[in-house]
Amino acid sequence: MQGSLVQDAGFLARIIAAPAASRHPPTQAEAGATPTSPSAMRVNDRQAPRGRLGEMGVSVMVNAQPKPIEDHAVHSDRLIRHAWEQLEQGDRLQASEKAWGAVAHALKDIAARRGWRNRAHTHNEVIAVHLAKLSGDERIFPLYQTAEMLHRNYYEDWKGEAALRMGLESVAELLPRLAGADQLIGAAPPAPDYSEQSRARRRP
Repeated sequence: MQGSLVQDAGFLARIIAAPAASRHPPTQAEAGATPTSPSAMRVNDRQAPRGRLGEMGVSVMVNAQPKPIEDHAVHSDRLIRHAWEQLEQGDRLQASEKAWGAVAHALKDIAARRGWRNRAHTHNEVIAVHLAKLSGDERIFPLYQTAEMLHRNYYEDWKGEAALRMGLESVAELLPRLAGADQLIGAAPPAPDYSEQSRARRRP
């Protein structure tokens, strides 16, 4: 027991007597680097190019809403065509979801070009209601509700072929109405009021 204590005491004495550099890594000042505050490090992270590593070694996305590989309008046109193809092949679920996707991408296209926020499912509805109010097109919202029904049908499979065909026809009518409303409302319309999301289901 006594020998163990003597060994421990000797080990501690060697640690205390050792140069400071051997006990811990050099600080930024010791290494000649410019000290960086935590707040500055966070700023540097935000400024790091998208797809590269920031100062903290963490992948940083600079743009709050990165650009898609293909334009949303391209996806929208493709998805409505695929929806009809899937319906003809008897795939009710894929026809439903692709039709909804065509509407969602059309709304994302409008939002992206106008700088409107569209990061959640509920934002689609807010934007659709906003377009309907600004343009005065009272058909937009009920047609949008049909598109949302198709989205739900993807999970529930409660609509038959006849109902789905009518739903796809509604989406085919809605898409050009959204584009028309986007043209009617001018270059700098007011942004949607996202605080009204809970009331967005009211018909405009």
